Amino acid sequence: LDRHWTQMFQRMGIEPMAEFSQINLQMMLDANVNDFTNDFDELSTAAAKEHGLKKAMAFMKRDWDPHEFGTNERNGVPLLKGIDDIQTVLDDHISKTQAIRSSPFCKPFEAEVHKWEATLMYIQDFIDQTIALQRSWMALEPIFVSDDIKRQLPQESGNFARIYQSFRMRRKQVDDTRIFIKISQYEHIVEDMPERNTTIEKVQKGLKDYLETKRLYFPRFFFLNDADLLSILAETKDPTLVQPHMGKAFEGIAKVRFDKDNRIIEAMISAEGELVELVTQIDVMKPGNVGAVERWLVEVEESMMDTLRHVTKKSNEAYAVADRVKWCCEWPGQVVLCTDCIYFTSEMTEALKSNSVAEYEKKCFAQLENIVVLVRGEMTKLNRVTVGAMVTIDVHARDEVTQLVKDRVDSPEDFAWLKQLRYYWQDKGTFERVDTLKPNTKMECKVCIVNSTLLYGFEYLGNTARLVITPLTDRCYRTLMGAFALYYGGAPEGPAGTGKTESTKDLAKALSIQCVVFNC
Repeated sequence: LDRHWTQMFQRMGIEPMAEFSQINLQMMLDANVNDFTNDFDELSTAAAKEHGLKKAMAFMKRDWDPHEFGTNERNGVPLLKGIDDIQTVLDDHISKTQAIRSSPFCKPFEAEVHKWEATLMYIQDFIDQTIALQRSWMALEPIFVSDDIKRQLPQESGNFARIYQSFRMRRKQVDDTRIFIKISQYEHIVEDMPERNTTIEKVQKGLKDYLETKRLYFPRFFFLNDADLLSILAETKDPTLVQPHMGKAFEGIAKVRFDKDNRIIEAMISAEGELVELVTQIDVMKPGNVGAVERWLVEVEESMMDTLRHVTKKSNEAYAVADRVKWCCEWPGQVVLCTDCIYFTSEMTEALKSNSVAEYEKKCFAQLENIVVLVRGEMTKLNRVTVGAMVTIDVHARDEVTQLVKDRVDSPEDFAWLKQLRYYWQDKGTFERVDTLKPNTKMECKVCIVNSTLLYGFEYLGNTARLVITPLTDRCYRTLMGAFALYYGGAPEGPAGTGKTESTKDLAKALSIQCVVFNC
């Protein structure tokens, strides 16, 4: 460059003998250039380094020409997509530019390097801010499309609408250009982004606070993730659209049956297809329930428990007068198991008091033989599941009675009997509740083991099979029941696949309590 020639002649202390482009080697030798070899080496090396740096800069700028933003349109907004390759190039060029800037030979064109680095950093900020905003917008956009959500969250909906308009305008600008380097020429295209991201974060916080109020009103919503809960709350105008999510809030209710006007919930249906008519039907369109899913779901929960109480009471009355083989096919599976356990406890207690355990053992064998005859005949799928679960419990009961006979147990206070899981039906006002210290206002079923007592939960669990009860299962039940009665938790321990989770789930079935399994 002319600059290097000028510096060389200044160091030699002479004036140029011709135009720089016309100077040849002989002229320089005649000017005694050999006396200034160190200066010549220094300046030529600097010139070569500068040329290499400028060449690298030119190559980087030229390398951006084929690169364009890829977009994918969604609801009229061209969204950024496929930036992995571009991000790799951008990271590489930022590193190279910073290396050039740190070189001592970039001083003559330092301003150009700084400008190029600022351009690359601007594009990097644009990508980061756009991806963050785009991700939040994509998550929120389907939510705020719902008129119900707009009505329930007016402030957040307004803020989101403003973000939507400005975001769409900016994305349209980018989509029209698509060339990366030209993006940096748009005024405030990055500077506006942090404000929008801050606003959308406030919208997300408002949405989370809103979901929290719904979860506090109907705590089962805590078991649903935000997406599922929002899809429920976004369909408040049509209660039937909540059906796909019922199984996430209720373990045994896969769906409910509405009347022909889709106004009244008449029955609950399990995943197995078992239908139980509700004793208290739910009007989802009455004042207070319209547009408030959580309100009528609370009523469904209460009606579910009241229904199981009512049906179990009727089943208990029917058991006393009906043929046991016919009786077990006429009631919901869960109710059959509960009544079976209640009567086993009652009859076994009477046998111990009257010292007739051996006679009761023969009755247990006879009952099982009758069930075997039933199982060999034609049965519906639901009845077969019910009878299978009942046989599982009855076989364990028979084995325990046989053991009591061998041990010559003759008192209902004997530990050999008290260590069994026992069920006692309680009518209204027949005992004082531990939590309220007042007489029970609803029918209850006490479940006891040793000196621990818990109340049957009356959670509808559908018609499902039961786990075979082993001595180890019994010990787990005794330990966990003792812990729960003292308001403690339990932690079964053992190798993988030995039945810790299944035993806990089966105890939940025995107590009619919803069991939620988390894989932490």
